[in-house]
Amino acid sequence: MARKEPGDQIFQDFKNAQRPVDVKVEELEKIVHDTRLQKLMGELKDVTKWGPDENYMYKNMQAVLNSTKDTGIIDQVKGLMDNIKSSMPQIKYVVQCGIGGSELGASALIYATMHNSQNQRRNKGIEYFPITSLNNDHIARIIARIDPAKTLVLKATRSNTTMETLTAFDVFAAHLKERLGDGYNENCVAIIGKDKEKEATDAGYHFLGIEPQMSGRFTAFHSANLLTMYAMGVDIDRFHEGGEHMLKKCVEGSTLDSNPALEQAANIYLLNTTRGKMVLNAGVFSPDLVKYGDWLGQLIEESLVHRKDIALLTKTSELSNKAHSYMQGWLEGANVYLHQFVFPIGNHEKEIIADKQTGRTLTDTEFAEYKGIATSLANAGRPSYTTILSSINENALGQMMARDMVTTMMLGELYGLRKEFIGGKVTDFGYLNQPGVEAYKIVMKGELKSLGNLQEQIADVRAGFE
Repeated sequence: MARKEPGDQIFQDFKNAQRPVDVKVEELEKIVHDTRLQKLMGELKDVTKWGPDENYMYKNMQAVLNSTKDTGIIDQVKGLMDNIKSSMPQIKYVVQCGIGGSELGASALIYATMHNSQNQRRNKGIEYFPITSLNNDHIARIIARIDPAKTLVLKATRSNTTMETLTAFDVFAAHLKERLGDGYNENCVAIIGKDKEKEATDAGYHFLGIEPQMSGRFTAFHSANLLTMYAMGVDIDRFHEGGEHMLKKCVEGSTLDSNPALEQAANIYLLNTTRGKMVLNAGVFSPDLVKYGDWLGQLIEESLVHRKDIALLTKTSELSNKAHSYMQGWLEGANVYLHQFVFPIGNHEKEIIADKQTGRTLTDTEFAEYKGIATSLANAGRPSYTTILSSINENALGQMMARDMVTTMMLGELYGLRKEFIGGKVTDFGYLNQPGVEAYKIVMKGELKSLGNLQEQIADVRAGFE
């Protein structure tokens, strides 16, 4: 297993992934020495040496990993927030219009950390509304809830063409304009591609640029997500420190016990391709970590499931709740799961004693439950591995998410996704693209072009319920 070293806020243990299905070290070592993987590791060493004087470190798509050490973007985010607060001194509501990678990174950090006392002091009770659905009643309730004068509306879309994001932003911007008049745009921020700056400034919106080479699901450490985090009180300096620390380990380490991403990628690839483990379940021992599981699911499926022979599905299970719901199937159903259990071992609040007579705490009880689940699965030949967090904090989340991003790139190479046909051309780093996502968008835009016909269909369906 990867060694725990000074500064590590996470620790991973794969013994329950290997013993139940008789994984041999030789099998993992063979993967480590795969020529495709070795080529990538050499490239990442070169890419992550680039500095801020070299096009802000983003010369190609792989260099998105450099965002973990981009102090310049942190300075931009903080400077922009100071500018916003000069005209909007009291922010009470943050409405984030963005989907997929433009929302999940921010939400993972916000929901993970918003309840601890330090963050509550920083965000002063700001309410967060990520617009992940265009459901009419959901949007109407948010509009009824917010005070336009105290609402910051963010639009996050690198292309500035994502229909769902643009629609949500237009609705909230129109609401602010109706209530605030011509100065409404001081409450709006366009976080879009750097080449789209004029579109933002012409509308009078604040602007924060996204690097054109960036793949959205890899932008947790950059502008698409950082401003939202900072507005909600997340310590983005600590988040970046964690990401940079882990990036260094995952780029410089050349062995399974020195490189957490390499260990994770080798085990997932081996168990998926030779042991039939096709469902990757993130079992998180805190409701605050559910959005991390959602972020991880998009990262894996959108990056890697590009061919019919790649069978990878993701799932997030909140534990202990879902142990009662799913353990029967995990233990006695089809043996297709590889579980990652994520357990925060430390607490921010005072330890609660559950049984004063014995001194048993809540953490004692939940850790015993975790061991019960993992051991029962292992005894039944069902593999799992564990990521232990020092506690739920920005540094630990930064380390875990940076590890997962490097792991995903490594898996992309192992599955042979470097070269991919997109738009009739061969594109490098196919695992940083997502051509399949465009299919529904094309149909969606076609339907909206025939708006009258679409509205007739809706009316007909509604009439069936009258």
